[in-house]
Amino acid sequence: MRRADKKYTELTEPISAVMSKIQHLSFFKWPSKMVGPPDTKKRDRRCEYHKDHGHDTDSCYALKDLLEESAQDGQLQQYVRKRNPTKAIALRQDSPSLGVIHMIYSLPMSSAVHAI
Repeated sequence: MRRADKKYTELTEPISAVMSKIQHLSFFKWPSKMVGPPDTKKRDRRCEYHKDHGHDTDSCYALKDLLEESAQDGQLQQYVRKRNPTKAIALRQDSPSLGVIHMIYSLPMSSAVHAI
C-alpha cells in the first residue's frame, strides 16, 4: 500500500498541534535526521518534527505514523475524533442501493410427487 493511500485515525486537531502538545510525553520519539542532499529540499516548507526543510509538518508521514501507533495504543484518546454512530447509520440509510438481485428459488422435485 502506498503511503498516500494509508488511512490514519482522524484527530481533532492538525497533527502539528497534537505534536506540540505531546512532544514532552515519554512515548514521543524524535526522528533521526532526514537524509538527502540539502540543495534538493524545498526551502519554503519546514517540518517541525524533523527540524528540517523539505515538507510541511502536517504532511509528515513519519509523524503521522508515530501518531497512528500512539492512537492505536490508546495514548491519544483526547485527540482522537469520536465517531457519531447515529450519523453513520443515517448516511447508510440515505445511500442509494447498488442494485437489485432477482432470484427464483425452487425445491428439487421429489420422487414422492407424482404428475397427474
